[in-house]
Amino acid sequence: FRNQEKTVMLSPQSMYFLSCPVLSHHARYTWHHPGGVLPCNHLEDQCIFLIDNMSEAREGKYKCESEESGYSRVLEEHELQLSRTSEAGTLGPTVWLRLMKDFSVFKVVHTSDALNSTSVIDSDTYGGNYFRKLFSGEISLS
Repeated sequence: FRNQEKTVMLSPQSMYFLSCPVLSHHARYTWHHPGGVLPCNHLEDQCIFLIDNMSEAREGKYKCESEESGYSRVLEEHELQLSRTSEAGTLGPTVWLRLMKDFSVFKVVHTSDALNSTSVIDSDTYGGNYFRKLFSGEISLS
């Protein structure tokens, strides 16, 4: 099982989620990215990595790797590039609705503006409140 590398063009300061399947709850999952390596905290069958503010510093390859009993493999590879035009995509309503559902069961690995500052966000405290405010119009992505 291995996906081909996906190239994604993102607008400056945009938000983007990378997703990796959890195939075994006995394996250790990590995200390898330009800022280093982070463990994946997951529930159910997905590990989600959040880019909350796309910038030149965040361009590059992002890989989700699983390791179990000395055997490792790359499950997902994404090449994130910063778009210099307004043609870069944003997350559409279907994706946001899927994420709303996912946030009820997953934890998110989140990187802040400083690449060396990373935290795990609990879906009940961050995800639910954030997305409720987003859909109610209290906050916007712009």
